[in-house]
Amino acid sequence: MVKKTKHQIKKDMINKTISNFKSLLEKEKGNWSKCWSESPMALNPITPTIYKGGNWFNCFFNTMLDNQEEFNSPYYLTFKQITKLKHKVVKGSKSTPIQFYEVVRKTMSLTEFKKKYKEIPSYLRYKIDGDIVTIIFFNWKYYNVFNVNQTTIKDDKVLMDKFNSKYVKATNINNNSFEDIIEGCKNIGVKVIDNNSGGCFYRPSTDTINMIRKEQFNSNEDYLSVLFHELAHSTMLENRCNRVNKKKLDYANEELVAELTSVFLSQFFKVSFYIRSDHTKYIKSWLKSCDNDKKAIEQAFKLAEKSSNYLVNAILETGKVNGNFQENLKKVA
Repeated sequence: MVKKTKHQIKKDMINKTISNFKSLLEKEKGNWSKCWSESPMALNPITPTIYKGGNWFNCFFNTMLDNQEEFNSPYYLTFKQITKLKHKVVKGSKSTPIQFYEVVRKTMSLTEFKKKYKEIPSYLRYKIDGDIVTIIFFNWKYYNVFNVNQTTIKDDKVLMDKFNSKYVKATNINNNSFEDIIEGCKNIGVKVIDNNSGGCFYRPSTDTINMIRKEQFNSNEDYLSVLFHELAHSTMLENRCNRVNKKKLDYANEELVAELTSVFLSQFFKVSFYIRSDHTKYIKSWLKSCDNDKKAIEQAFKLAEKSSNYLVNAILETGKVNGNFQENLKKVA
């Protein structure tokens, strides 16, 4: 068997994510987003690492599609980690791929730099400090993980109690944190205007969000998920995630970025996702992109992950929202 290159593996992983997304749209149809928040958080209890964005989606998808009980735990470990704990993977279990970028820094003298890069490519990231140049690379890596219920660890009460005692609070945020999350959202710098009417929308020209009053929503969670969606649109500005200078997204795909961002945030903060009926009209367009424009779906996932990371970090930076995330879960993949 010919060994696949990293490029081929990466392409296969992207295609798998898009295939999973297409299956989700076809299966859930008008309720495509409802089930997302019903899945547990995905995390590695050894590193510790929270799996977010596309990584979380692939972990979640295994649970959602066939409602498989073997994936209902939030804990995922590598084969090496499992064997180090003196446990085994259940025969026939299939792993879930996780991808991430490792930051690599290489230093050289300014003379060497000028000799090597007579014309500096636009993609190159570097920093000059006197006679020393630091070049920053992003090295793509991947590894495979198994849900703890696919291993013999699930029957190890001592080890499971150890995981649960450390992380169970970090995977369950209740409605009592609603005001704290709202307070954290203020740290993003977008002015939220509450009105009795006018709908919910983001206005880039004034960097403001118009929201109907909280009392008009069925619950605090409904309000939050819509606010997350509008905050996602606000990350398009240059001083945030800078989508304005990229190749312009069509309206449906910008909505997909905002929708995915809202889903990722709702899942992270354990907020039940609110289904906006006006977004079901985009499903046909998204399904078409899954077949004919996979790069658009890939781009939407990447941009949504960047957007959600930006918003999560800004909200957590206030120190008011669920300190267990900051204390116990310091890495994000």
